[in-house]
Amino acid sequence: MILMELKIHKGNFFGKPEEFYNLEKLRVGAKLDRKLTLKEVIEKIFGMIPYFKSKDEILEDEFEKFDSRYLPDEENFINAKNYFKSYITDSEFRNYIDSKQYSLLNSNANGYLFKELPPELRSGIPEYIKENINMDRL
Repeated sequence: MILMELKIHKGNFFGKPEEFYNLEKLRVGAKLDRKLTLKEVIEKIFGMIPYFKSKDEILEDEFEKFDSRYLPDEENFINAKNYFKSYITDSEFRNYIDSKQYSLLNSNANGYLFKELPPELRSGIPEYIKENINMDRL
């Protein structure tokens, strides 16, 4: 009898929430321009991070990691950074590079970046991104 009452009571509270939250609602509420991860939400709840980073802040952080590892020279630094960001954010640009359709880069606004970089960065940046960055969250 007590178990039956407990099941009914539990169903009334947990089976029919009036208001519920999911990652999409939290993303919209936080006015983010990217996907939010459960890990970030938990870190924010426990005070491990002060705020949710924007897409550009994450791209800057990821490029700093790349820069500390590969150290592009000053001459190529800005183009490497823009190539890095474009590869992650521009799916058309990324597809042209991955499929080696380099002639189609002429029709892309970021296509000049490919031509400006030395060959080791042209191939090194996409390899690094594929191995080290979760592009789904961006």
